[in-house]
Amino acid sequence: MAVVDSLWLEGSIYNLLKKDFHHEPYYADLLDLFHSAEDLTETGQTLDLLTAPEDRIDFTQFTLERYQTIVIYKTAYYSFCLPVRAAMYMVGINDKASHDMAEKILIEMGEFFQIQDDYLDCYGDPKVTGKVGTDIEDNKCGWLVVQALSRASTEQKALL
Repeated sequence: MAVVDSLWLEGSIYNLLKKDFHHEPYYADLLDLFHSAEDLTETGQTLDLLTAPEDRIDFTQFTLERYQTIVIYKTAYYSFCLPVRAAMYMVGINDKASHDMAEKILIEMGEFFQIQDDYLDCYGDPKVTGKVGTDIEDNKCGWLVVQALSRASTEQKALL
């Protein structure tokens, strides 16, 4: 059912874009932007799942570079780049240099956001955050685990 729901949501996005923006000069740019964000997000989600298989714990993939790649693809593009760059197209800012600069800044913002989210997943008050964090228990390649692994001894890694 989840697959059907995701396909329905995806189709709805493009139906809404067509309904509300097909007459606008930036419509094609919006479509390209949404397709790109969707592709990158799916890539990040896949990389996240492949990095932390459910059936075993393998920290060899838990590197800072892997973490950053997952975060950039899974979070930064759709949460930060997509809405801001869409707004840029809507107000007539469509030159590549402006979009490239915005994307660079927005990716960094997405990384900072995810690091904070990972921290709050472990240390945040569920009454404030609205969720009980389980990233570490769920074997997620999160900021805290990556940092711990980069500093841990062999014995500490075995304990973790």
